[in-house]
Amino acid sequence: ENLNGKDKQFSFNQDIWGPAMMFPLSKKTNFSINTRQRSGLQMFGISENFARMAKNGIDTNSGIFNGPNALRRNVTYENG
Repeated sequence: ENLNGKDKQFSFNQDIWGPAMMFPLSKKTNFSINTRQRSGLQMFGISENFARMAKNGIDTNSGIFNGPNALRRNVTYENG
């Protein structure tokens, strides 16, 4: 964790290749059919406190509610 008080970002990309088949059309030509699924997710401007809760969970017995940079219990945290 980089606890510097600045907003955070999150990026997720996935690429799934499915089955493919190739059919010969002639001695020099083939025809192919395949499946592919691509997706991505990006979030910008995530508050540091929200990012810490998303990464570590919201269990009040966990480490983010203890220690020198602890979040406080029973406090409403906002995300811009």
